[in-house]
Amino acid sequence: MLHALILSFGGIPLLYYGDEIGTLNSYEFEQDPARQSDSRWVHRPRLNWDRAALRHQHGTIEQRLFDGIRKLIATRQRMSAFADYNNREQLDVGNDHVFAFRRDDPGRTAPGVLVAANFSVDPQSVSTEALLRRSSLDRNRLIDLATGERIVPDNGNVILPRYRCLWLSSGRPA
Repeated sequence: MLHALILSFGGIPLLYYGDEIGTLNSYEFEQDPARQSDSRWVHRPRLNWDRAALRHQHGTIEQRLFDGIRKLIATRQRMSAFADYNNREQLDVGNDHVFAFRRDDPGRTAPGVLVAANFSVDPQSVSTEALLRRSSLDRNRLIDLATGERIVPDNGNVILPRYRCLWLSSGRPA
C-alpha cells in the first residue's frame, strides 16, 4: 500500500535497497559502538542475498512484492497523469481511514487516476460520488491499474480492502 502511495503521489519515489523484497528493520546496529547512537541504521540492514533470490521463486512473499512494485513502476511510467505537474488534488471522501487524491493528465488528453488508500485493518466503504466528484472517470468502467481488476461499485460505494491502495481509472495505460 505504501509503495503504491509513494509511486503515485508525485516527485521522485524512494525505494531503499531491500524494500523490493520486504526487508524488515534490523537492530544489529545497536551492537556496533560506532553506529549505536544513530537510529537511521535500523533501516539499513545487510542485504540477505538468500531472501533476495526468492524474488524469482513463484508464490513467495519476496516474488509477490518484487513483481508488484515492478508492475506499479511500469504503470506509473505509462500514465501521463503521474507526470509531476503539481496535478494532484486531495479528496475528502468522508472516511477517516481512507486517504484519497486524484491526478489529472496535464494535457487532458488521457485518463486521469484516482488514488485511494485504506489505512485500516478492516475493509472500508467509500461513496462512489465522493470519489468521482469533479472527475472525468466513468463509474461503469473503473479499473484498478495496480492489479488490472475491474472495480464494480456496490450499492453506490467502492469497497477498499484492508491496507490496500487502488489506482482507479476508466482507461488503461497507453
